[in-house]
Amino acid sequence: MSEPTCGVCGQTLDPNDPPPTWSRDPATGRPVLSKPMRVDPQTGAVCWCPSVQWKPATIDRRIKGHCPWGCGETLFIAAGSYITCSHIECPRPDGLSVILDDRETDHIVVFEQEGFSVLHPLRERLDRSLLTCDLGRYIGNLAGPPVPPGRYRARLVDDQWNWDPS
Repeated sequence: MSEPTCGVCGQTLDPNDPPPTWSRDPATGRPVLSKPMRVDPQTGAVCWCPSVQWKPATIDRRIKGHCPWGCGETLFIAAGSYITCSHIECPRPDGLSVILDDRETDHIVVFEQEGFSVLHPLRERLDRSLLTCDLGRYIGNLAGPPVPPGRYRARLVDDQWNWDPS
């Protein structure tokens, strides 16, 4: 039977080595870890193997903003310049980096036999323009889908919606 290994660094895991825990620094109120850890930005796996070392902070690597999963102001710049949530119980510490890595800038519409769904571009979150987006209203007022069922990139060109298969 083989020894269990870390999914991030590949080292053999010590079953007596518990994961890091969070506490609050009484002086600053900031969250602090009991030992160093790293998060794999692709899988979200957490590594706290002995090879993980604290890196001296030469700059403040915290990010102003909130984790999309409700963890609070827990974002920082991790290895590889990935924006990562530092909350140990975050269900998707790499989530914001994955969202920001999505290069799609148009609306994506999926038409089905009995309806449709729209994935809005991130820019529509600014100034709450997502709440006033005309695309959903336009499609909802049609007698039926404007194209056969499938996934489409919707672009407004000269006041007309164009549907490119995506």
